[in-house]
Formats: sequence, structure tokens, C-alpha cells
Amino acid sequence: SLLFFSSQQVYAVNDISFHPDGIFATCGSDGTINFWDKDNRQRISHFQVPDSVVACAFHPRNKELFAYAKSYDYHLGPRGRKDESAIFIRRLSSSEVRRRFRR
Repeated sequence: SLLFFSSQQVYAVNDISFHPDGIFATCGSDGTINFWDKDNRQRISHFQVPDSVVACAFHPRNKELFAYAKSYDYHLGPRGRKDESAIFIRRLSSSEVRRRFRR
């Protein structure tokens, strides 16, 4: 079979974090963190950071606390390596993680 791609860039998803309330987050090489509603199969919200995000996690009891780590993910091999790794904790607004129920 043949695969056809548009001119858009394709980036890797580096991590997925699940929360018991039925939402999950994905983070990727393009620096985008997306929040998803599992049951409705819809993206709830997203935010962008300047570098590749390699890991993410919700606080186990408070879905408004969210941690993510940015670092070089070796998509350019060792020649593109930067030693600028960091871990961040973000307090999410309720609108960023509120599930939308279908009628």
C-alpha cells in the first residue's frame, strides 16, 4: 500500500499520561501538549512550549497539577544535541481539562 503525506510536518508523540477522570495528555517533539477527552474522542485544549517535550504526568489526585519535561529527543541525531533539559510544573485552569459531554 502507498502512503501519501501532505506538506505538513509530522512529529513524534513522546509520552501519554492518563488521568482517572477520563482525560489524557500527549506531548510531542513539536513542543505541543494536548489534553484529550477519552470517551468523546475529542481534544479539549492544548498549549505550546518552545522545545521538544519528552515526558508528562498528571498529579494522581489533582488533575490541575501537571508536570512536563523538555529535552532534546535526538530526532536530529547527536549533532543537534543541546544540554537544555528542564522539568516544569503547571497549574492548569479548569477550562483546559474540563470534559465536554455530548448531548
